[in-house]
Amino acid sequence: MKDYVTGIKQMVDVVGVDHVGIGTDTSLALPGGGPVPGTNNIWPDEKNGFLYSVAQEMLTQGFQPDEISKIADGNYVRLFGKVTRSAA
Repeated sequence: MKDYVTGIKQMVDVVGVDHVGIGTDTSLALPGGGPVPGTNNIWPDEKNGFLYSVAQEMLTQGFQPDEISKIADGNYVRLFGKVTRSAA
C-alpha cells in the first residue's frame, strides 16, 4: 500500500491533484468489514477494504482530506459530468 500511494504522490507532483484519480473497484469493504464478494483481492492482507487502506496511507504520507476526496472520486465525477454535458 505504501508503494501504491507513493506512486499516486509522484503523479500528483507531476500533473497536479486535480488531474489524478484512482479506480476503487478493488477489495471494497462491506459495512462491518470483509470484502465485497467478487471484487479483485489484489492485496488480500488488507482487511479494511481497498479505498479505506489507500485513504489511510494517503493521510500517513501527508495528503490532506480534500486532496484525498479529489483523487478518490471528485476528479472522476467532475470530468464525467463535463464530458457527458458536452456530448448531449
